[in-house]
Amino acid sequence: VSTQSTWDPDIVIREKALGILRNCSTTAENRQALIQCGGIQHLVKVLNQPPESLTPSIKEYAAASLWNLARDDNSKPTAREEGAMVALVRLLQDESEGVVENAAGSLLSLTINVENRDHIRKTGGIHHLVSLLKSTQEFILENVVGALKNCTAANEANQVLVRELGGLEPLIKLLNNTNDNVVREATLCLKNLASNEENNIMIGKLGGVQQLVNLVQSTSSSDLIRKVATFALQTLAKNSHNRAILDKGITS
Repeated sequence: VSTQSTWDPDIVIREKALGILRNCSTTAENRQALIQCGGIQHLVKVLNQPPESLTPSIKEYAAASLWNLARDDNSKPTAREEGAMVALVRLLQDESEGVVENAAGSLLSLTINVENRDHIRKTGGIHHLVSLLKSTQEFILENVVGALKNCTAANEANQVLVRELGGLEPLIKLLNNTNDNVVREATLCLKNLASNEENNIMIGKLGGVQQLVNLVQSTSSSDLIRKVATFALQTLAKNSHNRAILDKGITS
């Protein structure tokens, strides 16, 4: 059923068609066919329509379809070139949690591509991803933190920007999240961020080193969480301040 207050058969048809497209794009064979026939371009065209013609379902199904298509490596440059990332960044500000979750998931997949990591910064996407670190919706958090993890991998400009936007503290707080996927992604994101010297120092001063030590030592942590926390601590141990915290945490 359309979410518009007045029933519009054209909108209902578009909702149904996009729902079918979302379902069809879950297989590799269908994804390749949809990419080859211009599926990304058509989805971007849908999302660029006037806001009054876009219901939450239309936006969610279009973003979910782009997420599915983004799993194909060949789609990642196309999505950037066709304006999909700009449209998805815009959806990060949507009021619907389903829309935001799927938009963030799409960006998570697309930022595996190195060039897309620079592109998302230039389109303002890092700013919106950092803002969403305060979300209480765990699936949104998984996708947002995962996207930031990708964006900060071997990309110093993004590493610096996340710090400047105040992203270090909320990422450290997420190390206490009850969702292991969120904790894992936050840990790996902090590991990437710690490659920058100033970030490395700040993470220690904000309590990040101690939180990671706690994860390693906790009997409730999974083997995977202990492993990634250890990797992050190895990067953070590059400065003397953090090494002192680390030594104290291990011996206490």
